[in-house]
Amino acid sequence: MPRTRGTAALAGAITGHVALRVMPVVGAAVIIDHLGSTEHGVVAAVDAYERSVRVTTEHGRAVTFVLNRATATFTSDGGQTGSRLRFETAGD
Repeated sequence: MPRTRGTAALAGAITGHVALRVMPVVGAAVIIDHLGSTEHGVVAAVDAYERSVRVTTEHGRAVTFVLNRATATFTSDGGQTGSRLRFETAGD
């Protein structure tokens, strides 16, 4: 008997386009999401070994973000809390 895929098998399947993750590069524009506010900045340095990004904010402050392996997002403390980093796209 041939195997067929029922709707249960497709329920968790990704069937549409998936946005690719942006690779951090020096000079890239970013948005920092704090609790209740946002701030713009620019990537000043990327450390691939430490999986971290140093950002200079629009107010001149230097902030380091670490890649959280579980969520694939850059956060200020590397955990699931703290400020989050987003890379600006043409639509932002």
